[in-house]
Amino acid sequence: MFYRIGIGEYVTMPKSSTSSKWDIAPNAVVVNSADPLALSGAIIELIHQPSLAREIGRNARKSLTEYFTTVRQMMQYESLYEGLAIIFRKIRGRD
Repeated sequence: MFYRIGIGEYVTMPKSSTSSKWDIAPNAVVVNSADPLALSGAIIELIHQPSLAREIGRNARKSLTEYFTTVRQMMQYESLYEGLAIIFRKIRGRD
């Protein structure tokens, strides 16, 4: 299991990745969440490369503002609650 620092979510490391501990994606640093040394290594790398850290930060912000819009979030919640209502009706025998 890996943790994307810039995004704040757990992901699976791509099979093609060259690093077993952490990798740099366009909008995040992907870190093995079970390995504190990998996390510290990624942080040190970003400290030593401030321009890379700024670029990843800009890309992460752009991704988040495009993905987490109010309308999109409302649609996702609506879909979730509709799905739960269907399941609840089936459980209660009101399909």
